[in-house]
Amino acid sequence: MARAYALAIGVLAVALLGSVDPRLAVPSAIGACVVAALAPRRALPGRASRGALALGAVLLAARVGLSSADGVAGASPGADAAAPGTRAGPLGGEVRSTIRLSGGRQDVLVELHDGGLAYARLPRFPEFVPGDRITMTGRMEALPEDPEPEAAGWVGYLRRIGVTATVEARSVQDDGAADGPAAWLARARGAAGDTLGAALPEPEAGLAAGILVGLRERVDPTLAAEFTAAGLTHVVAISGWNIAIVGGVVGALARPLARRRRGLLIGLVIAAYTVFAGASPSVVRAAIMAGVALLAREGGRPAGAGRALALAIVVILLADPATVLDAGFQLSACATAGLITWSNGLGAWFERTVPAVPGPVRESLAVSLAAQAATLPVVLVDFGRLSLVSPIANLVVAPLVPFVMAGAASALPLGALLTAGLPPIVIGVPLALAGLPLGLLVGAARIAASVPYASVLLPPIVAIPAAVMTALALGVLVRARRP
Repeated sequence: MARAYALAIGVLAVALLGSVDPRLAVPSAIGACVVAALAPRRALPGRASRGALALGAVLLAARVGLSSADGVAGASPGADAAAPGTRAGPLGGEVRSTIRLSGGRQDVLVELHDGGLAYARLPRFPEFVPGDRITMTGRMEALPEDPEPEAAGWVGYLRRIGVTATVEARSVQDDGAADGPAAWLARARGAAGDTLGAALPEPEAGLAAGILVGLRERVDPTLAAEFTAAGLTHVVAISGWNIAIVGGVVGALARPLARRRRGLLIGLVIAAYTVFAGASPSVVRAAIMAGVALLAREGGRPAGAGRALALAIVVILLADPATVLDAGFQLSACATAGLITWSNGLGAWFERTVPAVPGPVRESLAVSLAAQAATLPVVLVDFGRLSLVSPIANLVVAPLVPFVMAGAASALPLGALLTAGLPPIVIGVPLALAGLPLGLLVGAARIAASVPYASVLLPPIVAIPAAVMTALALGVLVRARRP
């Protein structure tokens, strides 16, 4: 076992047990050290691997201990002050991010002045960006300790991202616009979303804003539900899958370049796309994971890609051990592992089977299927949802993704021309071509979601065994394909 893999296993083991109870971190680290010392040589060969396993466990245990001492393990600072129960009256805070824009409302995350993070429902206007300071008048309630079954998943998600309370605001006062690079970027992304809205009809405009700029809050809620039912949510979210698609397509288009130049171009494109998509923690994590894997693979070192992914996981968890429970982290890690393990083989198989299909399409299809297979166990555990039409829907949609992103990108300058006063009839044909792949994607998602029993919700007693069986089957597949 490579040292990087052993180090990551030690870190992951302690992070998972420490997430249950920080007091388990030290005993689990001691257990990992015992395993490193006494495990059979066949299971854990090499002194370096044993030392790396023990080192990772000890480092993560120390990190969990420091977090607990600072009072930040498993909760946000000031959580008790933010959500002691039900409160009403003026509530001041700073907008951290926008979650959704729909139904005459805007849903945002607000860092309250008296401590804690709140999920707030505000009037639709004025529209706020991260960093804006606001004062809300309304009702704040703590998250329920025992939510209803239909709301348990949503409440669990809010807890994972640090939310301690919800606010239903009757009115909101703007206490000062944010200033600085983050606010400028948020306004630029908002302007890009408005420009796409000038160029494309709904729901294609909102979908383009979600895919290209990361403005998921602009995606029509009904369309978002249809994408979920069809197992196509990853197309909208800026995740490791999307970044892998971007990097894979850029790599396929840049094949004539020398390997080093191609790798540099992929890295620059991923970095620029990450910044423009908002550079949220989940997007940065996805970019790190997908970026290191793609660059290592482009360098002709698939084994190096695996080690790079392992080290990225170590760095991320040492920075914040609680990330191990974040669904975005889990999906990014698994999607990148699938990319490393299967995408090359799938791409070669597609090249032999359907050589007439363009290279970028084959590349995106291989990346899509690899990521979908690798993330299925996580989807079952975290969301309890099984999309029965997802495999076929992804086969149909994956070749469209490069064209969808190209159409959304070309709609930006066209929308700017329309905003500047150019008559629509002058650029009617380019606008139609830009919107065509987006329309096809919307149509494919709606057809897939309309199939009876397209998506089923599984209770934990079924979802968890199904996830375990899927993970075991994928493990057997990986072992069978090992040279």
